[in-house]
Amino acid sequence: MRNHYNVGEIKNREWPKSEKLIVLGEIHKFKNWRNLVKGLYDTLKNTHSFLVTGSARLDHFRKGGDSLLGRYYYYRLHPYTLGEVGNTKTNLTRLFDFGGFPLVF
Repeated sequence: MRNHYNVGEIKNREWPKSEKLIVLGEIHKFKNWRNLVKGLYDTLKNTHSFLVTGSARLDHFRKGGDSLLGRYYYYRLHPYTLGEVGNTKTNLTRLFDFGGFPLVF
């Protein structure tokens, strides 16, 4: 099953209708992303859940004038620590080389 869609496909809602969780990763890199997210949420909130992920820039936009007020819960997730991934030489090397990002582990 395909799990990546471009912005045009997202705007046209061209994902499988059986998907109840829509994950929008790094969507803030696209023009007018907040209006897209607001529109999707406002029309699909009774049938779908949304998870918007991204870099620290999302926090910057959160403080802007055009908010998603009432439509989100903000969580800041920090990279994994050595204690969380297991204190092994391999994991220590991964932390030094790549940081504590989940995809590395």
